[in-house]
This record gives sequence, C-alpha cells and structure tokens, in this order.
Amino acid sequence: MLSIKKNSTGTGMPWNEWADHFIVVEGSLARTLGRYVRRGLILKSECDDYAQELRLTLFENWSSVFSKYDPDRGDLGVYLRVYFRSRLFDLVAKQYGRPLFEPLDTEVFCAADFGGDFVLDELVPVLEAGLLFLGLTTPKWRLLLKVYSFQCLSMDDLRLYAPGLGRVCLRQYLRPFSVPYSLRSDNENMALIYPLLCQVEAHYSEADSVRRLLATKVRKLRDYLNKRSGYKFD
Repeated sequence: MLSIKKNSTGTGMPWNEWADHFIVVEGSLARTLGRYVRRGLILKSECDDYAQELRLTLFENWSSVFSKYDPDRGDLGVYLRVYFRSRLFDLVAKQYGRPLFEPLDTEVFCAADFGGDFVLDELVPVLEAGLLFLGLTTPKWRLLLKVYSFQCLSMDDLRLYAPGLGRVCLRQYLRPFSVPYSLRSDNENMALIYPLLCQVEAHYSEADSVRRLLATKVRKLRDYLNKRSGYKFD
C-alpha cells in the first residue's frame, strides 16, 4: 500500500480534498497511462508503478498544481491529464537517460485517427475545421502528422498515401514505424520516411525542408486552435 504524506513545504493535498477529487484524479490517471500504453511509450506491466509515482507527485504538489488551474479554460480532468502526461514523460525520460520528443501536444490530434480519446468532444469540430483550413487532411499530411506525433503506422496508412506501390516496397517503410518510436527525434523520423516521399512525389524538397514545412503547418494549427477554442495549446 502506498503511503502518502504531506511534504515538508506544506503544499500537499489535505485528505478531504483528495477524497473530493478522487474519481477525477483516478480517471485522468487511468486515461493518461492507457493512452501511452497503446502508443507504446510504457508497458502495461509498468502502469501500477507509474501510477503510484504520479499519485504521489500530485498529492505532494497539489496546492501548486491546483493554483494554476483555471476552470474557465476547461474541466479538471483535462487539466490533470496534461499534468500527468508531463510528469510521466519526466519519469520515462529519466529512466532512459534522454528527453522524449513530443513537438506538439498530442491532444491536438483528436479528430479522425489523430488521438480522439484524449480531448473533449467539443474540440473535435474546431480541430477538423483547422485541419481542413490548413490543407492537412490529404493522405500525405495525415501520414506526416502521425509521424510527427509519434503514432504507430499501419499498412493502410502507407497504402492510402502510396496506392501505386506494392506491399513489399511499403513494408520496408512500415517496419521502423509499426513499433513504438517516440525515443527517436523528429529529424530521425523524417529521414526514415523521406525516401517514401521521394518515390511518390515527382519533385520533392530535401528532408529538412519537409520537416520545417510540417513544423510551420503544426504551428499554424496550434495558433488556429488557440484562437478558436477555450483551451491553450503550446
């Protein structure tokens, strides 16, 4: 049984507050861990250990964490999932001895196959409009957005973008992206997917130019969401 104590700075959560928010805390924790088990960042067998670490961190820093929460910007569950995700990344990065790469809040990809289990339903139409407005709904950009946000790819993702290439050819591009790859940098991932772009596109810029263009589009999408939703994406 985990023993939780108020820390020496007096910023921990009183037991009555813990009880009041227990359902929201546990629900947010379960959804965060479940998401990153599915994405391959952590193993299912590790969830209990990470859950105890995250509960303890929240409990000891509750006053500080809660003081930054603005109910007008969203519900507590969303806020806690963002907090748990950040702390989880810290724990995993410490385990592997290097920072993790998450260039854009993966909350952004909540429409279609862009991570729909992590964002309030009310944000989905805003995001879909933003993706359409910025021309990010084509097979090419859907594929690159998935790579950018470290989502595992399937053969269907590649065939949608490159229907003229055979399975044997596509399999070589699928292999490095069909298993968890969040410990690689976006530069490394772009270098791996770039040869496929060259095969499909008659004329294509160098890999670094593609990466910069994608980063620009993601930044514009983030700005679009910040202006049109009640939430902050940074």
